[in-house]
Amino acid sequence: MEEWTAVHHGVYPAYISWEQFLANKQRLHQNGYRLAENTRGAPRKGPALLAGLVLCGHCGRRMGVVYGGSKGKGGYVCTALPSTHGARSCLYAPRVNTDEAVVEAVVEAIRPSELDLLEETLKTQSADRERLLVHHRDNVKAATYEARLAEKRYRSVDPENRLVAGELEKGWESALRTLAEAEEAAERFERERPQVELDPTLRTQLSDLGRHLPELWDGG
Repeated sequence: MEEWTAVHHGVYPAYISWEQFLANKQRLHQNGYRLAENTRGAPRKGPALLAGLVLCGHCGRRMGVVYGGSKGKGGYVCTALPSTHGARSCLYAPRVNTDEAVVEAVVEAIRPSELDLLEETLKTQSADRERLLVHHRDNVKAATYEARLAEKRYRSVDPENRLVAGELEKGWESALRTLAEAEEAAERFERERPQVELDPTLRTQLSDLGRHLPELWDGG
């Protein structure tokens, strides 16, 4: 695509949208194992919980998964330096210990105390969103007033006074553009997906999951 000189959308019927094409292209790119670009890689078989997700704490590159021993426990290993410079691996983390630490962190995150904090955070975000929504609507009201005022000025001027009429017409057009931009910004903000609310049902589900997740994980 970097070598394309022009793109004409909508010339022929398409099986998928342009946005979906770009998303698919990005997904294919991420599925490829490109060490230099630090891509995630495609999902592979194996019990590793964090395959393709762990980053090396030393060089920042994505770590791979190796399995060893009769039980195939293995671990996460950084192969960036051995692959590019022939050096030793800069970091190795046992898979079982790392996975267990992540599971414990997830369980801790959905404990009642953490859910209280999450609920307060979501309420704050919701209040912030409401304030921004009021701000956008106030902008539309102000721009509407200015556009009507500019129109009134233009229509009340003597048509024979072309110089003044021309300036007032430009002012009206500018006010209309400002109004259109304010309306577009307000509509775009309202279309954005609102934050998820932690309603009683969801809270109960998360609490139940937090109590049973360790045994479910061990049993899986």
